[in-house]
Parts: sequence; structure tokens; C-alpha cells
Amino acid sequence: MDQQDLSLVWQGVLEEVQKELSEANFKTWFLSTRLDTIETDPVKAIITTPNNFVSKNLQERYSAKILKLLQKNYPSSSVTELEFKVAGTKRSSARKNTATGNDQPDNSRAGYRSNSRSSFTSSSSQKKQDPRGIVLPINPKYTFGNFVVGSSNELAYTVAQAIAKEPGQRFNPLFIYGGVGLGKTHLMQAVANAILETHPEKNVVYTSTQTYVNDFLDSIRNKATSNFIETYNNADVLVIDDIQFIAGKDKTMEEFFHTFNILHQNNKQIILSADQPPRSIPTLPDRLRSRFEWGMTVDVQSPDFETRCAIIQSKAKAQNVELDYESVEFIASNIKNNIRELEGAINQILVLCQVQNLKPDLELVKSILKSATKTPKRFTYQHITAVCCEHFGIEESDVLSARRDKEIALTRQIAMYLMRTELKLSLPKIASALGRKDHTTAMHSINKITNNLDEDFNLRRHVGAIRQKLYEQ
Repeated sequence: MDQQDLSLVWQGVLEEVQKELSEANFKTWFLSTRLDTIETDPVKAIITTPNNFVSKNLQERYSAKILKLLQKNYPSSSVTELEFKVAGTKRSSARKNTATGNDQPDNSRAGYRSNSRSSFTSSSSQKKQDPRGIVLPINPKYTFGNFVVGSSNELAYTVAQAIAKEPGQRFNPLFIYGGVGLGKTHLMQAVANAILETHPEKNVVYTSTQTYVNDFLDSIRNKATSNFIETYNNADVLVIDDIQFIAGKDKTMEEFFHTFNILHQNNKQIILSADQPPRSIPTLPDRLRSRFEWGMTVDVQSPDFETRCAIIQSKAKAQNVELDYESVEFIASNIKNNIRELEGAINQILVLCQVQNLKPDLELVKSILKSATKTPKRFTYQHITAVCCEHFGIEESDVLSARRDKEIALTRQIAMYLMRTELKLSLPKIASALGRKDHTTAMHSINKITNNLDEDFNLRRHVGAIRQKLYEQ
């Protein structure tokens, strides 16, 4: 396989791993890895990592998963072993013994340490490398040009473009929130790339909150707090992903509070993302919460059908593959939760077609996505009720009763809404399914949920989580 095919195979693996891990874990262990080569006799995948610490953790915690996904995304040749090597060094002796199922770790402990001081500055022409040789670049592929805009993200996109033109002057800070896989990271890095394109002299620092926390703790242990402070306080643009993970870490929050004040007072742009708005992040101090809300707070929502179609066409075009519109509509109709799932499905299709030299058509797409798109066998109105009750921790008998407690009523209303949207049941049938005599009760509940979804983030989160459970089971 040439390097392009290897890249496609590994991209397919990463897309599926990303669905199962938190963003912080994915970025820590997988973001800077690549599939270097696949050797034969035995068929062994050589995976390059940024350091020994990542190699060790991948080997001990994720070998079985990686092996399974490689076999799935590279079906024409069954990979039986994994080997990890650190970029720029000789290959690691760590490998997966599939005959026994046991990991054989590298006995050398040298270099096993966390990603301390791994935040970075990137420019349009070069990337700054940290002293241990770890490079964490702003992804050049994340641009405004390939960000698909729809009703679900239009406001966030417009504000981000305004910031890119005049960083630090308007909408400072920018706080973007939304569920997993909806394009927050793409949008944040698009701002960073646009700023570097027009203002190459700017010091743009991008990091995840997990890395920021690790940096801070390591700076204390190594008595190097001045270096830590210099890294972040001298930024012209500071971009931090998943800021919700800072909550509850008192010393780190104290340090970030001072960094935020210094940057904001000097009109330096701050861009933050989280899975929920500042007011909903638990254990976040009021003084940080209020600062996060000083500028512009925008959310990104699940893409609608038209936007999903546009995303699919854009991703396929980027791989020089043309999908007919029937195939595009099929994918968009069956994968609804987030952009990451769409990308995973597209990559799975494209990798198989390119590796096996097949032309994608509707029948092939249906075949490849069969497991991802089939309706669960128990996907009935009874199943919807059961999943809603399980999500909220409520007895089904309570939902079917006449009780009107707030949480019971909400569970009942969401169940009715999903019976209507997912199963297209009639109002009388929905009312009967939940022990109501009058179909107007169902109509009122469905309308209430529909009208509140746009404005109520927590409601969207509950509905999205329940819908995802329905299609996973």
C-alpha cells in the first residue's frame, strides 16, 4: 500500500475510535499518531506515535481495539500484529501478541511522561516544536473554506469569521458550546488558521484543557512555573478546547483566571469550547463563569438534513470521489447524530472503495452501512418508553400513571416526541401508548418539546442522548 492508502485506512480507524472516546482522551492518545506501514509475513501494522508515553498507553489500553478496527478498515489483508515506534527513533519493541491476547510492553521506562509543556505556537509557514520533540500542530485542513455552514452553526461561523478579521477587538472571549462531533474544534482551528494567514506575526497558542492542566501540574513539579506563565500569558490568540474539564481543579482554575485577565485586558483574543454553556458547567466558580460570558456565547447544534447532505458531498469531493445523490441522501437520512459519525461512515465507504477499486453506488453504500443504519429489533414505542425511563432513572409505571411530577412529565413528553419523530405514530396511538385518553395531550407534549428544543440546551442534550441510545441498541 502506498502512503495515501495507509493514511485513508488509518483515518477510518481514527474516525471510529473518536466515536467511542471523549475528545480529551482521543486528542491525548490518538491525535498525533499515524499508520507508518503494513508489513507482511506476518501481517504487522507499524504505528508511529509522538513519544514513548503514548506508545505505552496505546499498547496497554487500546491494542485490541486498534487491531479490530484495522482488520475492519483493511479487510483485504488481515493484520495480526501491532508494533509502535516513536517518531524519529528506532521502532519500539512493544507489540500485540494476538495468539495469546497479551501485550508485551517495552521494558524501557525512559521517556514515559505526560505531555507537559506540549502547548504550541503555530504559524502559516512553520510549527514550533517543544523541547522533547513533540509537535502538536494546528490542523491546516481545518479552514473556513471546508467548513460546511447550515442553520445549526451559522451564527457560530459568522462570529468566528468576524474574529478572524479583527482578533481581540470584538466578541472576546468567544465561547462555543455543543455536543460531541458537531464541528467545534474545526471552527476554532479555522479561526486560528485564518488569523495566521493574515497576521503571521501573531502568537497563536492552541491547546486542549487536558494538556493545559498537565502543563500546569508539571510546571509546579519541575519548579518551572515561569515557563508555563510565559507560554500562555504571551499569546496574542489563546484557543482552548474542552474548557469544561478545568472545573473542580482549584489551582489550575486560579492560574487560568489570572491568564484570562491579563490577555483580556490587553485585547488578546480568547476562544474557548465546551460541551455545555458556562452557566451549566458544574463546580465552575462564578468569577470564571461570568468571564466566559463576557463576550459572545454561541452554540452549534446537530446538522439538519440539508447540511448533512452538504457535508457528505464535501467530504467525498475532498477524496476525489463522486457520490450519486441517492447515496448521499441515504447516508444523511440514516446517520443523524453528529458530523463525526457522518465522517466515519464516509471514510469507511471511501477506504473500502479505494482499496478494493470499487465504484460507490447506492447498493454498495447500503451494504457497507447496514450495521450502522439498521433499526434495532425492539425499536417500538415500548422501547422508546423504556429508554426514556432508563435515561432519567424513572419507573415506567410512573410515566404511564397520572402523576405530573416535573421529571416524570418531562420523560413522558420526550417519549411522545420521539414516538412521533422516529416512528411517525399517530397522535391517538401515542396517547394510548402512554396511558392518556385524549390525543390532545400528546399533541401538546410534542409541540412543547419541538418549540423548546431550539432554546433549551439541556433539553437538546437529553433528546440527543436518548435518540443515540435508541439507534445503538
